Amino acid sequence: MATHKPTHPKLSLLAGLPVDVTITNIVKHEHCDELYVSFSTPQQRSCPHCGSNDCVIKGPKRKQTVRHIPHAQRGTIVTLFKQRFLCKACCATFYEQPQWLHPSLHMTQALFTTLVLDLTQMLSITMIARQNKIKVLKRISYGLHSFETFRKE
Repeated sequence: MATHKPTHPKLSLLAGLPVDVTITNIVKHEHCDELYVSFSTPQQRSCPHCGSNDCVIKGPKRKQTVRHIPHAQRGTIVTLFKQRFLCKACCATFYEQPQWLHPSLHMTQALFTTLVLDLTQMLSITMIARQNKIKVLKRISYGLHSFETFRKE
């Protein structure tokens, strides 16, 4: 396992991440690369429950690891730290949700889009998983079951 501290500010664009994401560290594992990233938190935070803008930071950040599109024939995972917030209006707590992450699956929007586009081709789910360097595609194939059924008819 080798660690590399990136120096180029536009490295996130080469990795397929948005401009506001900064890669802080790269760890090379045996079968994949792990990118540690940081991103700017918007000044105006709105509560997803009531829509109020009166939200404060609550507690430390939480570590989350998600899958990303493969790079140089190696799988890529992205590790980030999400901030937890407390809404003063409704007392609900929530984590920030960057636009570049899928809201319910543990993957980036770029990987999700790639998988959906691959499902429109005449490829097996196993082949799609191999091409994208992921192991399980059950969640996506289950979520798109009606699409798969339509394609087979």
